[in-house]
Amino acid sequence: MNAKNIEKIIKEIFIKTFSSELREESFDFNKKQDTFQNWDSFSHMELVANIENKLDINLEMEEIISVRSPRDFVNLIKHKKKS
Repeated sequence: MNAKNIEKIIKEIFIKTFSSELREESFDFNKKQDTFQNWDSFSHMELVANIENKLDINLEMEEIISVRSPRDFVNLIKHKKKS
């Protein structure tokens, strides 16, 4: 899976999870967790579950808690897919 496909999937998952505040045309991979209105621990785990299911990947707890932006998820997945 290439970087563009990973970005596309992450973007889709974020837009679905935060549908009340995100739009495809203005999506920003560098937007930080604290600037999302509803990115709390529950939505964080929803993101993780959806990403793991969609990309057939298992993320470790240390990895999960270090993620603070959509870009962090992209970078983490690219790293894990290389391993």
